[in-house]
Amino acid sequence: GLKAAVDGANNLPLPGRSKKGAIPICFMGVSSQCNFFTAERMTLDAHANCAIAVESSVKHPRWAEGYRSIQNVPFRGETGGLIIQVAWLLGHTKENGWQEKDAKIESVGWTAVSLFTSETQPYVICGSFVVPLYKGEVPVDVSDKLDLHGVEKTLKKMEEDGRAKLMGDASVMVRLVDLQRGATANPTMPPLGDDSNLNLPKEWSEKMVATW
Repeated sequence: GLKAAVDGANNLPLPGRSKKGAIPICFMGVSSQCNFFTAERMTLDAHANCAIAVESSVKHPRWAEGYRSIQNVPFRGETGGLIIQVAWLLGHTKENGWQEKDAKIESVGWTAVSLFTSETQPYVICGSFVVPLYKGEVPVDVSDKLDLHGVEKTLKKMEEDGRAKLMGDASVMVRLVDLQRGATANPTMPPLGDDSNLNLPKEWSEKMVATW
């Protein structure tokens, strides 16, 4: 198994007046065991981040949930991956403010992160990563493609085919830990007020995952 955390996002597009009151949330799940990002839209196999740190902003949200344990993840070598989606939780009306009955989720962007260190060693990649976001909804076939081809090849092919378009400098901050390593690995994130990591380097377009 593994522990995964999506601690925040950077440089999200502002939701605009028509989406006043929008709350940034996040979903994540492992491609081989999560149907949430497919046409079935199953919800029980995805983890959601909804607790916004009060010190953060809509443009640079920070989520307080921290690590989530994901058990029984099959070793797939260099294929498979962790799928992440950032979305707006909408439920605002001009007349009555927040209305739970009108709540809906609108995708902002998505991305994927490789999980294992190599084709032959069954160890999870441990570290803290800044990962770029792609615009819009998660493609319903991305789980299958990740399981067949891996993150780097899948995203590169989708970019070439025009199915994955980077959302400017928008990104998410991700931590991964292999549960086999116990407490020996515990990557940390920068403090909430640290603006040094809010912008990705220009050479990012040539990288799938970058550590800071």
